[in-house]
Amino acid sequence: MCWHNKKWIYTNLIIIFLFIVGFIGIEAYVYNYNENVYVCNLESKTKDYSITIESSKNWNESAHGYNYGIQYDAFIYNNMNTDIRDWVAYINVPDDCILDSYWNGEFVLEDGIITIKPVVYNKVIEANGKRDIGFVLHSNLLDNIENFEIHFYRLISREKIIFFWVLVFLGVLYIFINIVIIIFNLKTKKIKEQKEEYVNIVNESFLTFANMIDAKDPYTKGHSQRVAIYAKEIARRMGLDEEEQQHLFYVALLHDIGKIGTADAILKKNGKLTTDEREEIEQHVKIGGDILKDFSAIEGIEAGARYHHERYDGQGYTTHIKGKEIPLFARIICVADSFDAMTSVRCYRPKLSIETVIEELKKCSGTQFDPDIVPYMIEMIEDGVAPIEIDKDYLYSQLVIKRKKSRHKSYENVSINTQ
Repeated sequence: MCWHNKKWIYTNLIIIFLFIVGFIGIEAYVYNYNENVYVCNLESKTKDYSITIESSKNWNESAHGYNYGIQYDAFIYNNMNTDIRDWVAYINVPDDCILDSYWNGEFVLEDGIITIKPVVYNKVIEANGKRDIGFVLHSNLLDNIENFEIHFYRLISREKIIFFWVLVFLGVLYIFINIVIIIFNLKTKKIKEQKEEYVNIVNESFLTFANMIDAKDPYTKGHSQRVAIYAKEIARRMGLDEEEQQHLFYVALLHDIGKIGTADAILKKNGKLTTDEREEIEQHVKIGGDILKDFSAIEGIEAGARYHHERYDGQGYTTHIKGKEIPLFARIICVADSFDAMTSVRCYRPKLSIETVIEELKKCSGTQFDPDIVPYMIEMIEDGVAPIEIDKDYLYSQLVIKRKKSRHKSYENVSINTQ
């Protein structure tokens, strides 16, 4: 699993955890809110709820042994945006009173306390609503209410909490975003796979061309591939980005494409070349540049073929440009090309020792080679990554980017030869 997938999974786990904590928090808030007992009496000063009780009428009840019969009407006001549930009212009256009748509740008078419980239809007092209860009391006094209070619970549902809907909205948004991401990743994966296939076709085409070029001379077999490897590694050490490194790799693979226009007899000649033969073989850079001049898909590919034999001091061929006038890719290929030539067996000489090669690189720094590039080539030698012998599958499985993992092979497939 790639790092990005792991990051996505970890992020999702954290978000899901936060959602769970949020919903648990809402449930805990609702539970505590609904299970907390509130008390209101005649002296309570709050805008959320209030109660009143008053005598609406009275009459003589001497026939029943009391001075008065009194009707009391009580009101419970809920001024909140949440309901009140399971309320119970308590009214303190003198001990000698008796309860005659009542309505809108279950009334019990015991030890001077009238306990009133709601009936089925008025157990809940809706938000911003009220309930009325009433009763008739036989008493010898007109003023009998010593205290009146109610105990109740608030009733709130999670749907009435704004934060609940915020979480629901964020949850839906989160699910939607994840669905979009999954769909996007699936489409991107498919496009990426198609792109990899196209890249593989391009890569294999370039390598095929390189093999065709090197096939012209059995002594230089693998030369283009090795130069491409060295050039790419130099570019990496110089700090060029991955795209530039890969472009340089392609450019270096075809740097000698002009040799297809050079006679085999000259390429394979064992002895010293004549002046005419030297002039003909030098034309391979012009031929290569002309072949690639219309290849615009990879920047610098023409310049790599046309200028890789130019010298830093201007004494190269065929345009005699010098210094930084020579394109960077060509300057890098020049060093890599010369290094491979010195460390390879040629028809006219054996390969040179590493000590001799390093000495030659230093001696020609600033004249034949860009002095800013030579140190990277020497560093590669000292690090043991050059020269190399190429396994036949190495380029296809390791150096060419975007290869399928199933086709990758270890770097151990490249044997290091520093002799």
